[in-house]
Amino acid sequence: MKLKDIYKFILDEGEKNDPRPAKERHKYPDTAVLHGDPDKIIYNIMVGIDIGAAEVIIGDRVRIGGKKIDLILSHHPLGTAEANYASAMHMQADLLQLIGFNGKMADKLNNPDIERIQRNLYLANHNKVVDATRILNIPLICAHTPIDNLTWSFLNKHVAPAEKLGDIIDVLRKIPEYRHAEKIGLPPAIINGGQNDKVGKFWLDMTGGNPLPYGAVKKMKNMGIDTIIAMHLFEKTAETLKRSEINYIVCGHMASDSLGLNLFLDRLLQRSKLSVTPCGGFHRVSERI
Repeated sequence: MKLKDIYKFILDEGEKNDPRPAKERHKYPDTAVLHGDPDKIIYNIMVGIDIGAAEVIIGDRVRIGGKKIDLILSHHPLGTAEANYASAMHMQADLLQLIGFNGKMADKLNNPDIERIQRNLYLANHNKVVDATRILNIPLICAHTPIDNLTWSFLNKHVAPAEKLGDIIDVLRKIPEYRHAEKIGLPPAIINGGQNDKVGKFWLDMTGGNPLPYGAVKKMKNMGIDTIIAMHLFEKTAETLKRSEINYIVCGHMASDSLGLNLFLDRLLQRSKLSVTPCGGFHRVSERI
């Protein structure tokens, strides 16, 4: 399978699993081919959630040891995709409008996070890893929001029948990525609420470029949301929850990203025979609940 075809497949899967209505979907600026010939045939992929120069060197050492690595796939954005990351975060405002926020309020809640990320980019050495792959001549691609969309779509289906918060935890524990996270010390957890509290209307915070703005958390109850099921938990959100009646479950960052990557790879491998070498926080599994 050619590199450019893998890239297109990433975008296609992202669109198929995007929570937004089709007319509101757009290209994913946090996803890009960062180095390599688009027409190169790929047989062996090294996949990680976080790819740094160390992982690139590991990939090169694996090649020296005799195992081919034709492509490194990073989930989190690098290079130009990292430079464009703030642009991808406008998706969060689109998602807030699905809950019922008007466009002006959604932008007001989301824009401070976008501006903060954009400012912080000027501190970042965002092309460092791309430089490493160029020197060692290893193709590099990153896939962010499309992979998060897969996580969102899968979990939205599987947690929907849950009636109590404890039921959601039970569902998550049946998913191999979250079982693995529990095994290594970071199980899904109820941060606000109790095991027997009713889920009510829930909101999945798994995609959108960045987590739900903490300012939106304050207003979710007024929008009819009883429970938030999220990938992360930031300190400002934790402080907000202390003064909120919103139930909150944190699933875990690496486990949730591993889930999206595994779902993508399972579909990719149905189209082309590829070998996968996991690294950088990615836990490879293929069995599903």
